[in-house]
Amino acid sequence: MEFNILQYVKWRGDLSFDVSPFNEVDALVLNMVSFLDYSEELDRFPSTKVKTIEEFVNDHFSKRDIDKINLGLIIPKEVVKLTHEVSLSNRYKDLLAGNFINVIDFSKAEQFSAMTYLLPNNQIYVSFRGTDDTLVGWGEDINMIASFPVPAQRDACKYLNKIASIYPNYKIIIGGHSKGANLAIYAATYCRDDINNRIIKVYAFDGPGFYQNRVNQKKFVLIKEKIDRIVPSSSIVGRIFDIDVEPHIIKSNTTGLDQHNPFSWQITYEKFIVVSSFSETSDKIKKEFVALVSKMSEEEKKHFAEDINKYIYALNQNHLIEFVNLKNIISLFTNKYKMKHKNIRYLLKLYLVLQKNKAIKAKINK
Repeated sequence: MEFNILQYVKWRGDLSFDVSPFNEVDALVLNMVSFLDYSEELDRFPSTKVKTIEEFVNDHFSKRDIDKINLGLIIPKEVVKLTHEVSLSNRYKDLLAGNFINVIDFSKAEQFSAMTYLLPNNQIYVSFRGTDDTLVGWGEDINMIASFPVPAQRDACKYLNKIASIYPNYKIIIGGHSKGANLAIYAATYCRDDINNRIIKVYAFDGPGFYQNRVNQKKFVLIKEKIDRIVPSSSIVGRIFDIDVEPHIIKSNTTGLDQHNPFSWQITYEKFIVVSSFSETSDKIKKEFVALVSKMSEEEKKHFAEDINKYIYALNQNHLIEFVNLKNIISLFTNKYKMKHKNIRYLLKLYLVLQKNKAIKAKINK
Protein backbone atom coordinates (compact mmCIF):
# COMPACT_ATOMS: atom_id res chain seq x y z
CA MET A 1 0.00 0.00 0.00
CA GLU A 2 1.32 3.44 -0.99
CA PHE A 3 0.06 6.76 0.32
CA ASN A 4 1.11 10.36 1.05
CA ILE A 5 1.58 12.20 4.35
CA LEU A 6 -2.05 13.33 4.56
CA GLN A 7 -3.24 9.75 4.11
CA TYR A 8 -0.58 8.62 6.59
CA VAL A 9 -2.06 10.87 9.30
CA LYS A 10 -5.55 9.53 8.60
CA TRP A 11 -4.42 5.90 8.52
CA ARG A 12 -1.78 5.81 11.29
CA GLY A 13 -3.09 8.65 13.40
CA ASP A 14 -4.66 6.40 16.00
CA LEU A 15 -1.30 4.86 16.96
CA SER A 16 0.46 6.35 19.98
CA PHE A 17 4.19 6.98 19.93
CA ASP A 18 4.54 4.16 22.44
CA VAL A 19 3.16 1.73 19.88
CA SER A 20 4.88 3.27 16.84
CA PRO A 21 7.89 5.49 17.75
CA PHE A 22 8.53 8.90 16.20
CA ASN A 23 9.85 8.42 12.66
CA GLU A 24 10.91 10.28 9.50
CA VAL A 25 7.32 10.67 8.28
CA ASP A 26 6.25 12.17 11.61
CA ALA A 27 9.14 14.63 11.32
CA LEU A 28 7.87 15.79 7.92
CA VAL A 29 4.26 15.97 9.11
CA LEU A 30 5.14 18.25 12.04
CA ASN A 31 7.38 20.33 9.81
CA MET A 32 4.45 20.94 7.45
CA VAL A 33 2.27 21.99 10.42
CA SER A 34 4.96 24.58 11.20
CA PHE A 35 4.33 26.34 7.87
CA LEU A 36 1.28 28.16 9.19
CA ASP A 37 1.73 31.42 11.11
CA TYR A 38 0.94 30.91 14.80
CA SER A 39 2.05 34.37 15.94
CA GLU A 40 -1.37 34.99 17.52
CA GLU A 41 -1.72 31.58 19.17
CA LEU A 42 1.70 30.74 20.63
CA ASP A 43 3.93 32.77 22.93
CA ARG A 44 6.83 34.30 21.06
CA PHE A 45 10.32 32.89 21.31
CA PRO A 46 11.94 32.55 23.81
CA SER A 47 9.32 31.20 26.18
CA THR A 48 8.64 28.28 28.50
CA LYS A 49 4.90 28.35 27.72
CA VAL A 50 3.47 25.63 25.50
CA LYS A 51 0.09 24.50 24.17
CA THR A 52 -1.15 21.23 22.77
CA ILE A 53 -1.38 20.97 19.00
CA GLU A 54 -5.13 20.58 19.36
CA GLU A 55 -5.34 23.86 21.32
CA PHE A 56 -3.25 26.15 19.13
CA VAL A 57 -4.51 24.74 15.82
CA ASN A 58 -8.14 25.10 16.93
CA ASP A 59 -7.38 28.67 18.05
CA HIS A 60 -5.76 29.39 14.70
CA PHE A 61 -8.62 28.05 12.59
CA SER A 62 -11.33 29.57 14.80
CA LYS A 63 -10.19 33.01 13.62
CA ARG A 64 -10.17 32.11 9.93
CA ASP A 65 -12.28 30.56 7.22
CA ILE A 66 -10.27 27.39 6.53
CA ASP A 67 -11.51 27.20 2.94
CA LYS A 68 -10.21 30.71 2.22
CA ILE A 69 -6.70 30.45 3.70
CA ASN A 70 -4.25 31.34 0.93
CA LEU A 71 -0.65 30.25 1.51
CA GLY A 72 0.63 31.66 -1.77
CA LEU A 73 2.39 29.90 -4.63
CA ILE A 74 5.02 27.93 -2.72
CA ILE A 75 3.54 26.41 0.43
CA PRO A 76 1.41 23.42 -0.62
CA LYS A 77 -2.31 24.12 -0.21
CA GLU A 78 -2.65 20.67 1.41
CA VAL A 79 -0.89 22.04 4.53
CA VAL A 80 -4.16 23.46 5.82
CA LYS A 81 -6.02 20.15 5.57
CA LEU A 82 -3.05 18.24 6.99
CA THR A 83 -2.85 20.56 9.99
CA HIS A 84 -6.55 20.12 10.66
CA GLU A 85 -6.19 16.33 10.52
CA VAL A 86 -3.16 16.45 12.83
CA SER A 87 -5.18 18.41 15.41
CA LEU A 88 -7.80 15.64 15.41
CA SER A 89 -5.35 12.76 15.46
CA ASN A 90 -4.75 10.78 18.66
CA ARG A 91 -1.11 10.46 17.65
CA TYR A 92 -0.38 14.17 17.52
CA LYS A 93 -3.10 16.29 19.11
CA ASP A 94 -1.74 16.16 22.69
CA LEU A 95 1.85 16.95 21.75
CA LEU A 96 2.98 20.25 23.25
CA ALA A 97 4.53 23.00 21.14
CA GLY A 98 5.80 26.52 21.55
CA ASN A 99 8.59 28.99 20.86
CA PHE A 100 7.16 30.00 17.51
CA ILE A 101 9.18 32.63 15.69
CA ASN A 102 8.55 34.29 12.33
CA VAL A 103 11.06 36.90 11.16
CA ILE A 104 10.59 38.93 7.97
CA ASP A 105 13.30 41.59 7.81
CA PHE A 106 13.77 43.52 4.55
CA SER A 107 16.72 45.45 5.99
CA LYS A 108 18.71 42.20 6.35
CA ALA A 109 17.01 40.35 3.47
CA GLU A 110 15.94 37.66 5.95
CA GLN A 111 13.03 35.23 6.22
CA PHE A 112 13.24 32.85 9.17
CA SER A 113 10.66 30.79 11.02
CA ALA A 114 10.82 27.94 13.53
CA MET A 115 8.92 26.25 16.34
CA THR A 116 9.57 23.45 18.83
CA TYR A 117 7.54 20.36 19.72
CA LEU A 118 7.85 18.35 22.93
CA LEU A 119 7.89 14.63 22.13
CA PRO A 120 7.59 11.60 24.43
CA ASN A 121 10.67 10.13 26.12
CA ASN A 122 12.23 13.50 26.95
CA GLN A 123 12.82 14.53 23.36
CA ILE A 124 12.18 17.78 21.51
CA TYR A 125 11.73 18.33 17.80
CA VAL A 126 13.05 21.65 16.48
CA SER A 127 11.32 22.41 13.18
CA PHE A 128 12.68 24.97 10.72
CA ARG A 129 10.35 26.34 8.05
CA GLY A 130 11.51 26.61 4.45
CA THR A 131 11.05 29.51 2.07
CA ASP A 132 7.53 30.86 2.11
CA ASP A 133 5.71 33.19 -0.28
CA THR A 134 7.57 36.32 0.85
CA LEU A 135 9.84 37.87 -1.77
CA VAL A 136 12.41 38.71 0.92
CA GLY A 137 12.74 34.97 1.53
CA TRP A 138 13.51 34.38 -2.12
CA GLY A 139 16.03 37.20 -2.05
CA GLU A 140 17.78 35.52 0.88
CA ASP A 141 17.85 32.20 -1.00
CA ILE A 142 19.61 33.90 -3.90
CA ASN A 143 22.10 35.44 -1.46
CA MET A 144 23.26 31.89 -0.60
CA ILE A 145 25.21 31.95 -3.86
CA ALA A 146 27.40 34.78 -2.64
CA SER A 147 27.10 34.97 1.16
CA PHE A 148 27.85 32.57 4.01
CA PRO A 149 26.25 32.51 6.44
CA VAL A 150 23.04 34.31 5.52
CA PRO A 151 20.99 35.84 8.38
CA ALA A 152 18.52 32.93 8.60
CA GLN A 153 21.39 30.49 9.10
CA ARG A 154 22.79 32.57 11.96
CA ASP A 155 19.34 32.84 13.55
CA ALA A 156 18.75 29.10 13.20
CA CYS A 157 21.88 28.44 15.21
CA LYS A 158 20.88 31.02 17.86
CA TYR A 159 17.41 29.50 18.04
CA LEU A 160 18.74 25.96 18.57
CA ASN A 161 21.21 27.13 21.25
CA LYS A 162 18.43 28.90 23.16
CA ILE A 163 15.94 26.03 22.86
CA ALA A 164 18.60 23.64 24.16
CA SER A 165 19.01 25.93 27.19
CA ILE A 166 15.25 26.08 27.82
CA TYR A 167 15.08 22.26 27.74
CA PRO A 168 18.48 21.21 29.17
CA ASN A 169 17.51 17.61 29.91
CA TYR A 170 15.97 16.75 26.55
CA LYS A 171 17.47 14.91 23.58
CA ILE A 172 17.10 16.87 20.35
CA ILE A 173 15.72 16.02 16.92
CA ILE A 174 15.94 18.70 14.22
CA GLY A 175 14.18 18.91 10.87
CA GLY A 176 13.29 21.13 7.97
CA HIS A 177 12.06 21.12 4.39
CA SER A 178 13.71 23.05 1.53
CA LYS A 179 15.64 26.00 3.00
CA GLY A 180 14.51 24.69 6.39
CA ALA A 181 16.60 21.56 5.73
CA ASN A 182 19.63 23.74 5.06
CA LEU A 183 18.98 25.66 8.29
CA ALA A 184 18.63 22.40 10.24
CA ILE A 185 22.03 21.17 9.06
CA TYR A 186 23.67 24.56 9.62
CA ALA A 187 22.27 24.87 13.15
CA ALA A 188 23.28 21.31 14.08
CA THR A 189 26.79 21.93 12.74
CA TYR A 190 27.42 25.29 14.42
CA CYS A 191 25.52 24.88 17.69
CA ARG A 192 27.38 24.93 20.99
CA ASP A 193 29.64 21.93 21.57
CA ASP A 194 27.67 20.83 24.64
CA ILE A 195 24.50 20.54 22.52
CA ASN A 196 26.04 18.30 19.87
CA ASN A 197 25.89 15.12 21.96
CA ARG A 198 22.20 15.70 22.68
CA ILE A 199 21.27 15.70 18.99
CA ILE A 200 19.78 12.36 17.95
CA LYS A 201 18.82 13.02 14.34
CA VAL A 202 18.69 15.78 11.72
CA TYR A 203 16.01 15.30 9.06
CA ALA A 204 16.85 17.26 5.90
CA PHE A 205 13.92 17.10 3.47
CA ASP A 206 14.88 18.08 -0.09
CA GLY A 207 17.01 21.03 0.96
CA PRO A 208 19.96 22.68 -0.79
CA GLY A 209 23.49 22.16 0.42
CA PHE A 210 26.14 24.84 0.82
CA TYR A 211 27.90 26.51 -2.08
CA GLN A 212 31.41 25.01 -2.38
CA ASN A 213 30.55 23.00 0.76
CA ARG A 214 31.50 25.99 2.91
CA VAL A 215 30.60 24.46 6.28
CA ASN A 216 33.36 24.00 8.85
CA GLN A 217 34.43 20.40 8.21
CA LYS A 218 35.77 19.82 11.73
CA LYS A 219 32.35 20.72 13.14
CA PHE A 220 30.40 19.03 10.36
CA VAL A 221 32.05 15.64 10.87
CA LEU A 222 30.62 15.54 14.41
CA ILE A 223 27.07 15.74 13.10
CA LYS A 224 27.36 14.06 9.69
CA GLU A 225 26.28 10.56 10.74
CA LYS A 226 23.13 11.96 12.37
CA ILE A 227 21.88 13.64 9.17
CA ASP A 228 19.15 11.89 7.21
CA ARG A 229 18.87 13.53 3.78
CA ILE A 230 15.59 12.61 2.14
CA VAL A 231 15.34 13.67 -1.50
CA PRO A 232 12.82 12.74 -4.25
CA SER A 233 14.15 11.04 -7.38
CA SER A 234 13.68 14.01 -9.72
CA SER A 235 14.85 16.53 -7.15
CA ILE A 236 16.10 19.94 -8.22
CA VAL A 237 16.17 21.98 -5.00
CA GLY A 238 17.76 19.18 -2.97
CA ARG A 239 20.63 18.89 -5.43
CA ILE A 240 21.63 22.54 -5.46
CA PHE A 241 25.10 23.02 -3.96
CA ASP A 242 27.04 20.44 -1.98
CA ILE A 243 26.59 18.49 1.22
CA ASP A 244 28.72 15.48 2.05
CA VAL A 245 25.87 13.17 3.06
CA GLU A 246 24.52 10.37 0.86
CA PRO A 247 20.78 10.97 0.35
CA HIS A 248 17.94 8.53 0.69
CA ILE A 249 16.32 8.86 -2.74
CA ILE A 250 12.57 8.40 -2.52
CA LYS A 251 9.58 7.90 -4.78
CA SER A 252 7.24 10.73 -5.84
CA ASN A 253 4.04 10.56 -7.86
CA THR A 254 4.88 13.64 -9.94
CA THR A 255 7.81 15.17 -11.88
CA GLY A 256 10.04 18.25 -12.15
CA LEU A 257 9.85 21.02 -9.56
CA ASP A 258 6.48 19.60 -8.45
CA GLN A 259 8.46 16.86 -6.71
CA HIS A 260 9.55 19.47 -4.17
CA ASN A 261 6.00 19.24 -2.79
CA PRO A 262 6.19 16.71 0.09
CA PHE A 263 2.57 15.69 -0.50
CA SER A 264 3.76 13.93 -3.67
CA TRP A 265 6.17 11.69 -1.73
CA GLN A 266 5.14 8.06 -1.41
CA ILE A 267 5.04 6.17 1.89
CA THR A 268 4.51 2.61 2.98
CA TYR A 269 3.67 2.14 6.66
CA GLU A 270 6.07 4.55 8.46
CA LYS A 271 8.78 4.84 5.78
CA PHE A 272 9.24 6.73 2.56
CA ILE A 273 9.59 4.40 -0.41
CA VAL A 274 13.24 4.32 -1.47
CA VAL A 275 14.33 4.09 -5.13
CA SER A 276 17.73 3.21 -6.54
CA SER A 277 18.83 6.43 -8.23
CA PHE A 278 18.04 9.96 -9.31
CA SER A 279 16.23 10.48 -12.59
CA GLU A 280 18.11 11.39 -15.74
CA THR A 281 16.40 14.81 -15.72
CA SER A 282 17.57 15.54 -12.16
CA ASP A 283 21.15 14.62 -13.11
CA LYS A 284 21.06 16.83 -16.21
CA ILE A 285 19.69 19.87 -14.38
CA LYS A 286 22.27 19.52 -11.60
CA LYS A 287 25.10 19.26 -14.15
CA GLU A 288 23.90 22.30 -16.11
CA PHE A 289 23.26 24.35 -12.95
CA VAL A 290 26.78 23.61 -11.66
CA ALA A 291 28.25 24.54 -15.05
CA LEU A 292 26.32 27.83 -15.10
CA VAL A 293 27.32 28.89 -11.57
CA SER A 294 30.95 27.82 -12.06
CA LYS A 295 31.27 30.30 -14.93
CA MET A 296 30.53 33.17 -12.55
CA SER A 297 33.36 34.76 -10.60
CA GLU A 298 32.88 35.46 -6.90
CA GLU A 299 32.42 39.13 -7.74
CA GLU A 300 29.81 38.28 -10.36
CA LYS A 301 27.89 36.10 -7.88
CA LYS A 302 27.89 38.96 -5.40
CA HIS A 303 26.65 41.46 -7.99
CA PHE A 304 24.03 38.98 -9.25
CA ALA A 305 22.59 38.55 -5.75
CA GLU A 306 22.66 42.32 -5.14
CA ASP A 307 20.93 43.01 -8.45
CA ILE A 308 18.13 40.53 -7.82
CA ASN A 309 17.52 41.87 -4.32
CA LYS A 310 17.45 45.48 -5.59
CA TYR A 311 14.96 44.42 -8.24
CA ILE A 312 12.74 42.68 -5.66
CA TYR A 313 12.90 45.74 -3.38
CA ALA A 314 12.10 48.12 -6.25
CA LEU A 315 8.90 46.25 -7.07
CA ASN A 316 7.53 47.23 -3.64
CA GLN A 317 5.68 43.93 -3.37
CA ASN A 318 5.76 41.51 -0.47
CA HIS A 319 4.69 38.17 -1.87
CA LEU A 320 5.56 35.89 -4.74
CA ILE A 321 1.93 35.68 -5.83
CA GLU A 322 2.06 39.45 -6.48
CA PHE A 323 5.35 39.15 -8.32
CA VAL A 324 4.47 36.40 -10.82
CA ASN A 325 2.53 38.41 -13.34
CA LEU A 326 3.10 39.51 -16.90
CA LYS A 327 3.80 43.12 -15.92
CA ASN A 328 6.73 42.17 -13.68
CA ILE A 329 8.17 39.69 -16.16
CA ILE A 330 8.11 42.40 -18.83
CA SER A 331 9.72 44.90 -16.42
CA LEU A 332 12.52 42.41 -15.80
CA PHE A 333 13.35 41.73 -19.44
CA THR A 334 12.86 45.33 -20.59
CA ASN A 335 15.22 46.23 -17.73
CA LYS A 336 12.98 48.90 -16.26
CA TYR A 337 14.88 48.67 -12.97
CA LYS A 338 18.36 48.89 -14.55
CA MET A 339 19.72 45.45 -13.76
CA LYS A 340 23.04 44.53 -15.33
CA HIS A 341 22.44 42.86 -18.69
CA LYS A 342 24.77 40.02 -17.70
CA ASN A 343 22.57 39.19 -14.70
CA ILE A 344 19.43 39.18 -16.81
CA ARG A 345 21.17 36.72 -19.13
CA TYR A 346 22.05 34.48 -16.16
CA LEU A 347 18.40 34.48 -15.08
CA LEU A 348 17.26 33.62 -18.59
CA LYS A 349 19.80 30.79 -18.84
CA LEU A 350 18.62 29.36 -15.54
CA TYR A 351 15.01 29.52 -16.69
CA LEU A 352 15.93 27.79 -19.97
CA VAL A 353 17.74 25.00 -18.11
CA LEU A 354 14.56 24.26 -16.17
CA GLN A 355 12.20 24.80 -19.09
CA LYS A 356 14.00 22.61 -21.64
CA ASN A 357 14.19 19.78 -19.12
CA LYS A 358 10.43 20.14 -18.49
CA ALA A 359 11.04 20.89 -14.82
CA ILE A 360 8.66 23.85 -14.73
CA LYS A 361 5.33 24.80 -16.21
CA ALA A 362 4.97 28.53 -16.77
CA LYS A 363 1.86 29.95 -15.08
CA ILE A 364 1.93 33.70 -15.40
CA ASN A 365 -0.93 35.90 -14.26
CA LYS A 366 -1.84 38.93 -16.32
